[in-house]
Amino acid sequence: MGAPSAPQPKRPKTSDGYTLDQHTAQPAPNIGSSTNGVDVQALLDKHMENVKSVLQQVLPGTVSSKPAAVPHAYDMLVEEVTNQYNAAITNAQKQYDIDMAAASVAHAKSLAEYNAQISTSGSMTRIVEFLVSPPDTWQAVDSSIQPLLLSLFDETDNSKWTIQYNSHGHSYRAIKLGAQGPVLQENTKYNTKRELRVKDVPAASSHSSPPQLQSVEPWQNKIYFDIWPITLSNDFYTELLTRFSYDLTTEMINGQNTSCQSAAIAHLATVFDSFGCGQTYSPSKTELWANPPLMATFLRMARNRNYNELRVVMHGSGSYTAMRADPYLFDTTVLTAARKGHGIYVSCSPHIANEYFQTKKDSSRGEQSIDAKAGVQYPNGTVLIGLLLRQKDSTCKNTKCDSLHTYEQYHLGSSTQTEVPGKDAFVVRDAGHLLWLGLCVP
Repeated sequence: MGAPSAPQPKRPKTSDGYTLDQHTAQPAPNIGSSTNGVDVQALLDKHMENVKSVLQQVLPGTVSSKPAAVPHAYDMLVEEVTNQYNAAITNAQKQYDIDMAAASVAHAKSLAEYNAQISTSGSMTRIVEFLVSPPDTWQAVDSSIQPLLLSLFDETDNSKWTIQYNSHGHSYRAIKLGAQGPVLQENTKYNTKRELRVKDVPAASSHSSPPQLQSVEPWQNKIYFDIWPITLSNDFYTELLTRFSYDLTTEMINGQNTSCQSAAIAHLATVFDSFGCGQTYSPSKTELWANPPLMATFLRMARNRNYNELRVVMHGSGSYTAMRADPYLFDTTVLTAARKGHGIYVSCSPHIANEYFQTKKDSSRGEQSIDAKAGVQYPNGTVLIGLLLRQKDSTCKNTKCDSLHTYEQYHLGSSTQTEVPGKDAFVVRDAGHLLWLGLCVP
């Protein structure tokens, strides 16, 4: 008897029951045809996915996986935010022009009505004026002594045709010369004499002051302080989550966060600051602070809770080195309670973030910042940029839970920049609503 044949290794099977050899031996189907209404292309796509799955088991590392979230998912997100931000600026400028035009039309109409009322008004009043010579002009006397002088002009008893009074620190005497006047005013100290007269003028009314042009809020303030200019759909969140891989890397597990230059973030920051401080950020120096698992959690929360509105925010600090190394990019345990309590403080515009960074960099008390102690020097204008997320009121599941539970917008003000009337800062109490993008360096 011959020797028994060696057992053959089992061939990996795909989910449709074929072995890999069987798959490769099958003739290619006609993609352009269909049988009994079956979509052959769909079957082929499923078949190829099965083959790919088997190959990944047999030949690990030889089949390409999803592209990494760094930098692709971040670039896709930042590009969408930048495009919407540019669109919001354009729309705000157009609306401002429309509102200004409407205010101008309304002002012109009110002014015309005011002038018509003044010209047709028959109501007059009397005032006393004195002659200034030179240049021979008449000016109204102080309103506090108008009634007294008017009474003198009307007085018929010649024993009362001389009166005395004080005005603006001077003593005066007024004398009526005859039943029909004239009346002279004399400064009792300097003997300066001026002629007085009575003049009829239109009576004061509710329209005594011309109407003023109605103010229109600058479009810059609306963008920075009023509206949430970015809206991301759940479909967009889903596309980001499914297209890219958000796996932890060995470096991240060992405490080394991924940081790389980002032209996309530099462009977003430059657009955001274009009508603020006017700072331009460097594509080669601006850093993406990547944290893929954190980004995935942020996107999942936004999609599952229907949080679709965002705004760009900035933060100024002297601790960028420590923040970059932190797994959450912001260690809230080192924060101290400030004006609005414990939380992460961010600015709605670049002004306050720039000011705080400069304060930390040039401490008047001579204290070195964390970055300075680490031997790191950043140029003026270096700020951290991120996205703040919120839920629309119309989709709020708990009406008793207002924004104070997550964040609070308030007016902080600036000691060096032009003061604005809007609420220019946030204290964020739930760090999950913040997605840090990176460090913007001029």
